[in-house]
Amino acid sequence: MRIAIWPILVAALVFALTACNGGQSDAVADSDDREVGVYTVVLDWLIEGAVAVGEEDAADLFVASRAEAPIDVDVQVMLVDSFTEKVPLRFVDGWSEAVLEEEPDRPILDGSMMVGLGAVDPEGDVVEIYADRYFSESRAEAWIVTLELSGESWQISGPPLASDVRPFVEDS
Repeated sequence: MRIAIWPILVAALVFALTACNGGQSDAVADSDDREVGVYTVVLDWLIEGAVAVGEEDAADLFVASRAEAPIDVDVQVMLVDSFTEKVPLRFVDGWSEAVLEEEPDRPILDGSMMVGLGAVDPEGDVVEIYADRYFSESRAEAWIVTLELSGESWQISGPPLASDVRPFVEDS
């Protein structure tokens, strides 16, 4: 008796690709959507504030994680895609990617700005997130921003509270 092995191999390959996450699980996708929603609102607010003080000519907006872990790559891609028409986002993993360290006052490359984003709490309809805006050592500011889920979108609820600027984690 001869057994056809091709159908078994094809079924095993399809199972392996599905199990290895050819598509994301709903929980991961929901988490990414939550982070993208929160970060989008905070980035828009930070950009609007920069434009209000005359910093609208920045070439790139450098974005750094101020949490213990970097911002997930899938979240980075979704944010870059959603901000393409507004301002080019450039995620950085290290200080040297954005800062002119040899210059006085350590400004950002090309007269741009760097923003730092804290972690997004994975649960709840109210989220507090750390956010900062850095142009140079003498021009840096930070806030705790509270956002509230309203329907399917996030909105800043109340004025952000001033906070100490957290130092960027140096390259190792």
